[in-house]
Amino acid sequence: MDSTQVSRGRYIVHRLMRHTAVAASAAIVAVMLATVLAGCGAVASSAPAASTPAPSSSAASLAAVWTSVAAEPELFGLVVTENLGFTTSECQYLRHVRVAWAMIRSEAASVSTAPASTTDTASATRPLTRIERQAGAIAAMRPPSPRFYMLSSSVRALMHRVVRMARISLEYERAPTDAEKSALVNDLSSVAAPLAEEAMVVADWGVEMRLRYSYVYVVVTPTTPATPVPVPTTPASPEPNPTPNPNPTSSPTSKPQAPLTAAEAKQVTEIEELDVWLTAVMTDTSAIVEAQSLPWTDEQVNSFSLNMSYLIDQCDHWLATAPAGPSIADGFRQYQRGLSLVRKGASQLESAALYNDSAHQKALNQGNTTLKSAEPDLKHGLSKMEAYR
Repeated sequence: MDSTQVSRGRYIVHRLMRHTAVAASAAIVAVMLATVLAGCGAVASSAPAASTPAPSSSAASLAAVWTSVAAEPELFGLVVTENLGFTTSECQYLRHVRVAWAMIRSEAASVSTAPASTTDTASATRPLTRIERQAGAIAAMRPPSPRFYMLSSSVRALMHRVVRMARISLEYERAPTDAEKSALVNDLSSVAAPLAEEAMVVADWGVEMRLRYSYVYVVVTPTTPATPVPVPTTPASPEPNPTPNPNPTSSPTSKPQAPLTAAEAKQVTEIEELDVWLTAVMTDTSAIVEAQSLPWTDEQVNSFSLNMSYLIDQCDHWLATAPAGPSIADGFRQYQRGLSLVRKGASQLESAALYNDSAHQKALNQGNTTLKSAEPDLKHGLSKMEAYR
């Protein structure tokens, strides 16, 4: 109960900070547009006729709009996308939205820094086309579940707005006259105005869903040690005249022929889904550790510790799970060896982060090293299981 209240308190602070950021962003864009327009007016009235033409006010205004998009914060962090209270499809949906928004912001930066040119517009149209395509794909995604309907609706509204902005900007690049370009920039500014608020709504829904369902997920662990699944043996047929192996040093490399049972195939699919999530968290974790030394802010420590607890919970669950059948048993157990190292590394990282002082930097680095050492077993174990498909 206390942790929920603390989380909601942080959510309120987070929302107030985003409101402030939205207001500041709108003010900055307004000032940039006003400065560009005013500056170009002054140039037009005072510059001699033979001077080099300054960049058009409409081009600078269009760049200012996309600069504000590039400056938008991310929609979801790992605390939201990897919440154990969400289903696999819900987590996958959030990851898609998160990655798409990061790509849109990156391409927006490319649009805002593209050189103004009257002959070659490819440097601007290429990123705009990618933005339109990516935002359109996300807008077309269905909600992963009924409880995600409101979040999905807010995502669609945001992405439809981005699509409209990209299309107006593409029209601008193809417009033949300055008057048409100026009118299109006015349209773009009008369409872009609510974007920061809509992005904040999406982010708020992500936090709200995490608060609602963080404690729904229950890891079921066996009360007694899991018994290994017996491997059925087939009696060998007698061979009265066995033929000597002409090449005794060679080893078979063909794909195993035994088909997987339904339970084995299901477990392989579950491990594949786990591996996608696990790899993303491990990669982000290593990047965080390598990017900034201890001490961190309280918010960084809390977020990092929560991610480590997710890793530990998932490892505990799968380490207590038996292979679903003999065909995948070897690969499954090797994958579990990797999970043991992931759990050990996550525990070391969490402990060092909670101390949060420079004296524990070495322990933090050691935890990161342990985490990375799990990669070979995870990779080879999964490959062995997938080889039976």
